[in-house]
Amino acid sequence: MTYARSYHEEMRRFLDSMSESRLTETVTIPYAPKGAPTTLTVTEALTQGAMHSHYHRGQNATRLRELGGAPPTTDLIVWYWNGRKEPEWGG
Repeated sequence: MTYARSYHEEMRRFLDSMSESRLTETVTIPYAPKGAPTTLTVTEALTQGAMHSHYHRGQNATRLRELGGAPPTTDLIVWYWNGRKEPEWGG
């Protein structure tokens, strides 16, 4: 939990410091499949990171249901409807 919390704080600082011009710069993807584009804009790379994370959230939710659990709601619109509350880290 401590690691996750520090990551979110660090990411918020990183994104707050990001300039518009930085978002249009390109980054090289060294592990791209042969024949695939090897460069993305920073915006595209950040979007990929978010989308990949959501994919795994869906996998985890599916597995929790298979095990009889009830996964938490992770739909962004629900967070908007609930007033965009800050996380409750507990512990």
